Amino acid sequence: MPARVRVVDRGNWIGRRIVSDLARELETARLSAGLSYAEIGRAVVISGSQVGRICQGRSPKVSVRRLAQLAAAVGL
Repeated sequence: MPARVRVVDRGNWIGRRIVSDLARELETARLSAGLSYAEIGRAVVISGSQVGRICQGRSPKVSVRRLAQLAAAVGL
C-alpha cells in the first residue's frame, strides 16, 4: 500500500517545482538577452551572485515578488 502524502508536503513539492521551472526560464531569457547576473542585479537592487543563485535554482525560498522583478529585468 502506498504511503499517504500530506497536502502540505505535496504543496511544498509543487512550490519547489514552480520555482525551479521559473529559474530555468529566467536563465534562458538572461542568456538570450545577453545580460550578466551583475546587470540584472543592478536593475533589481540585489547582488549579481544572488541573481546567479536564483537563476541556477539554488535559492528555493525566493519570493514571488523577486521572481517577478527578475522576469521583468530579463524581458519576460
